[in-house]
Amino acid sequence: MKLTGGHVGWVMMVSLLVTLSTSCATVSKKSKDSALGYRQVGFASWYGPGFHGRKTSSGEVFNMHGFTAAHRTLPFGTLLKVKNRENGRWVQVKVNDRGPFVRGRILDLSYSAAKALDMIGTGTAFVDIRAIGREEDDVRQQREKGMQGYTVQVGAFVQEENALKLKAQLEKDYRPVYIVIAETVDRRYYRVRVGRLQTQDQADRLASRLTTLEKLETFVVRED
Repeated sequence: MKLTGGHVGWVMMVSLLVTLSTSCATVSKKSKDSALGYRQVGFASWYGPGFHGRKTSSGEVFNMHGFTAAHRTLPFGTLLKVKNRENGRWVQVKVNDRGPFVRGRILDLSYSAAKALDMIGTGTAFVDIRAIGREEDDVRQQREKGMQGYTVQVGAFVQEENALKLKAQLEKDYRPVYIVIAETVDRRYYRVRVGRLQTQDQADRLASRLTTLEKLETFVVRED
């Protein structure tokens, strides 16, 4: 069939719409699974012996001699380039844990990663972190179980009784309030968390409310 000028224009328009639709779907899918381009500057700390051999929040066993890190909101499997801005050294690590739960810190590094940055002695270092990719196994696992969302941590206690007391107090005005148990070699922590939100913005707003109204120190945490 011979196409007239009008038909040619119509066919080209349909082709363009199909192409744009396909491209948008690909970009949207990638943005959900990747933190590529994420950057943050702040203080990093490190952890090691007390957690070695224990399960991390991702389910992986923590190896203090590996090159891994804990971050509160980046997806598990995110690969980070971490640069010590005090001496110029850098290292690549994989996010496989949640933390640090200390005000003013953005990242917790494994012993070996911290050693590579020459920050063992000081305990902390001012760093620049940049997401450079993500391991495919972690992307696939997240797709299989689905994104769980975000929550707000409001306290961590050695005594379970204190955690239960705070939980009961908060349940008068907030739901859900729940306790997550974290263990080291010689200690067990009871972490009190509030809410299960779909977006980080929602979690940030809840954290702000809890800080303002309840006078609590809060940390937004990704659950996946």
